[in-house]
Amino acid sequence: MPVAISFDIYGTLVDPLEMNEHLRPIVGEELADRFSELWRNKQIEYTFRRALMRRYEDFGICTQQALVHTATVLSVDLTDEEQER
Repeated sequence: MPVAISFDIYGTLVDPLEMNEHLRPIVGEELADRFSELWRNKQIEYTFRRALMRRYEDFGICTQQALVHTATVLSVDLTDEEQER
């Protein structure tokens, strides 16, 4: 039987909320923390929901859709260029 080893690097090696420094110039100082936290939560939620429904989407798609959701909820207008960054 094949053996697979995996580990989760987020929270251990990578801080997903480090995006704040990149978000500040776009969403402002006052929204950066909230934007980053909501974006990350939606990203994970979309990934888990799709897994449970057996409707896989690439993590990049989940990330993009979570970004659009977050911007809508927080009334932030993102340009196409800002979304691609």
